[in-house]
Parts: sequence; C-alpha cells; structure tokens
Amino acid sequence: MIEVKLIFIVMFAGVAVIFDFKTFRIPNKLNFLGFITGVTYSLITYGFSEAGKSILWSAITIAALFVLYVSGVLGAGDIKLYAALSTFVHMKIIYIIVVSFVAAALYGVVLVIKRGGGILRERTRIHMSLPVFASVLFCGVCFL
Repeated sequence: MIEVKLIFIVMFAGVAVIFDFKTFRIPNKLNFLGFITGVTYSLITYGFSEAGKSILWSAITIAALFVLYVSGVLGAGDIKLYAALSTFVHMKIIYIIVVSFVAAALYGVVLVIKRGGGILRERTRIHMSLPVFASVLFCGVCFL
C-alpha cells in the first residue's frame, strides 16, 4: 500500500515544478503549506515527538543548504522546498538531496547537448524543482 506521506510529497513536489516552470519561482505560500502539512502529518500520525523532529529536520536542511544559496547554486525557494519535504521524511531528506543533485547534473548535461555542446558562456539557470521531483519519485519508490 502506498503511504499517505508519499502521496503528499509527490503532489507537493509536482505542484512546485508547475510553479517553477511558469514563473521560475516556488511561492512561499506553497512551501509554507508543505511545511505545515508535514508537521501536522507527523503530529497526527506519530505525536509531538515526531512533530518536533519535523521542525528540527527542516531547520537542519535550511542550515545545511544555506551555503549553496549564498553562493548562488540554489535559490531560496529550492531550499524551502527541501525544508518542507524534510518535515515528511526527516533524515531521509539526505537521499532526496543527493539524488536530486545527480539528477540536476544529468539535466545540465542534457541542456548542454541540446544547445549543441561546447562551453556555456553565460550563467544558466535551471528549474531545480524538476530534479527534486524526480528524486522524490525515485526515493519514494526505493527508500521512503
């Protein structure tokens, strides 16, 4: 049986992809809704202890990825997306982050090939929500 939290995180990441492709932004309201849903799910399903862990893992995720935001690798919406997902999966967010970075690298290779190869002269922005979504699907099947 598919877990309810897997359905939530797939839907949440999918909606983030739609917003990201339309506007190149992931709205704060969406990320906040994901955060609140994750904490509430943990509270209802497992109690106060797990709800506290959800909040803690969200803070850890933001702290760990903050350097990538400051250096321009990730956008703030991407980090908040990871933080909201971590409220559902806690420590397993590490799998999602690693797999999404690998997927982003592959996505980058595809973009270079699509542009005819060569060196990218200008800074290229990618929709990081797409590798995150792919990672959620892969990790949901394999690890969650």
